[in-house]
Amino acid sequence: MDSKDITKPYIFCLASRARHFLEELGYTDKVFLNRIYKEKKLSAIYKNHLLFLIDIYLFFKSQLQKNSTLNFCTRQDLEGFDYLPKEIDAYIELSDGKNTDRFFLELFDEYRDKTGIIRYSTRKYFDYF
Repeated sequence: MDSKDITKPYIFCLASRARHFLEELGYTDKVFLNRIYKEKKLSAIYKNHLLFLIDIYLFFKSQLQKNSTLNFCTRQDLEGFDYLPKEIDAYIELSDGKNTDRFFLELFDEYRDKTGIIRYSTRKYFDYF
């Protein structure tokens, strides 16, 4: 628990009763539903990493112009897309109807603070290109 921000655990994960509520709403993906129980045990560094991704999503959403669309796909959304680079935090697509801009997002923070990870990521994008 973060003593400076006591709301963080409540912002981040759902209570175990939420699984039943989501099933009633029609969510059937068992992997997603089982993950609800495990979220409370994630490290604080990883939670901060994911919360920052949410902040980025909300920023993009707030900056959308009229008649524009935003597709923001996280790592879980991208599973099974073999043609995209591996281990990216998000794929962002902005479209105004005429032009479409696409971005890969990879955060380098405390969670990904390992020697050589930036060099590896740069190589990964060169290979993808």
